[in-house]
Amino acid sequence: HEKKAAVKIGITGVEARPNRLREHEKEGWEVFATWEFKVGRQAELVEKAVLEWWRGTLKVPQALTRAEMRQRGETETAWMKDVDPIDTKRFVEEVLSGSEGALEASVRDLGAS
Repeated sequence: HEKKAAVKIGITGVEARPNRLREHEKEGWEVFATWEFKVGRQAELVEKAVLEWWRGTLKVPQALTRAEMRQRGETETAWMKDVDPIDTKRFVEEVLSGSEGALEASVRDLGAS
């Protein structure tokens, strides 16, 4: 989110209603990349790994508060100055490739064809 100078990771179901991606886009967020998982628990584990990396290894605090995110998801935010989306994408891909099939996913970059 350029105006808020923040990045976010999150999970949603393809059939989720309301559509979480659309809710965030309406609030000014841009989708950088998505991954599709066969089982929702796999997505939860990847999200957890990213948050542990951001908070534990990188020591990056939560960027936004509940009041700043009407659509929720504030606990999955970090400051853009501290977290590079490209590095985060690379980290997710490393987690997925190191999982030896436990977290099977197909990566689909938005805008790529």
